[in-house]
Amino acid sequence: MTQPSLYKKNMSNYELTALWIGKTFCYKKRVFFEGSIPPQIHSALLRKPRMMFQERQRKTKKVYFIDLDRKVEKNLKHFLDDLHYTEEGTKKVAKLVANKIIQLTGYK
Repeated sequence: MTQPSLYKKNMSNYELTALWIGKTFCYKKRVFFEGSIPPQIHSALLRKPRMMFQERQRKTKKVYFIDLDRKVEKNLKHFLDDLHYTEEGTKKVAKLVANKIIQLTGYK
């Protein structure tokens, strides 16, 4: 299954302020806790490699696949930050995974 994220094109300022992973790990720091890449750009930088990896996952044969990244809406209702779910997001992921298991096994 793919890892859903908040990353998307045209993020609101409120959504951009929720991002922290790129600020922490993915760009050169000039001064402690002061980065050199604005949030809009680091969001795009993080989104592109994830999209490329997930596209390879989608094309893989002989595995069961759940494309959670396309099925979980990219908003602050479902995400606390870049990748971590709210309670609502957790319920959405659990339901999607459970439904796939039921579909594959016929178990209810």
